[in-house]
Amino acid sequence: MCSAGPALAAPAAPPVAERFARWRAGPRPGAALAFAEPFATCLQGEIGEGFSLVVSAGGSVADLEACARSLGVPAVYALVGGKYVPYILGAPEFATARFRGLYPDGVPAATPLTVRGTGP
Repeated sequence: MCSAGPALAAPAAPPVAERFARWRAGPRPGAALAFAEPFATCLQGEIGEGFSLVVSAGGSVADLEACARSLGVPAVYALVGGKYVPYILGAPEFATARFRGLYPDGVPAATPLTVRGTGP
């Protein structure tokens, strides 16, 4: 009779609930992301009519506004704690204060955002 040898076991993965919690929490504060090349546009992702998920190239909120305007995007949303925080282009300061407060030092590169597109 032939022996199969010692059984090989895959390394134990964290329980699904723990992996989901880490994914939902997002990157750890201070974790830097490195990119081989700069982003081709200021917002990466296909922007269509309605809502689209994109990734920011990073920069100040003013840079994000200029970028969004150049792409025909009237609104940008950050998801924080399960709730969307809007940045409506051209809205008064008080209406965009919460979004600006999220990124006082600028929007980090690779920040996931939701945008509202007006279509082609």
